[in-house]
Amino acid sequence: MPRPPTDSVVRRDMCDRLARLLKTAYDDNWSELSQRLGYASASGMLSVKRGDAFPDVQRLNKISDWEIEGGYIPSLDWILTNKGPAVIKYKDSKVINGLTLSQLASLRVGKRAL
Repeated sequence: MPRPPTDSVVRRDMCDRLARLLKTAYDDNWSELSQRLGYASASGMLSVKRGDAFPDVQRLNKISDWEIEGGYIPSLDWILTNKGPAVIKYKDSKVINGLTLSQLASLRVGKRAL
């Protein structure tokens, strides 16, 4: 049975959330992010940024393991559904804290100022 066509609005929304999170958390370095995800060039991540393509499951799994300052990791729930916090912190397999993108940006700016 063939897969149904991708809903371009849903894909663009997911790409937008992912791009905003990566820009906030990782300083908008698309070349480095592309390498970390195994793309041959920065064009892979740039197509995500434009909303033309969404990373496959293996790449999403890698993203979900990338630690951000303070022990936070990207929330796949937020990236995929826009529900819950953008980044989360675990302890003993339980979510103990979550931040919005605005809170994450403030946290990162505060650490850079020190």
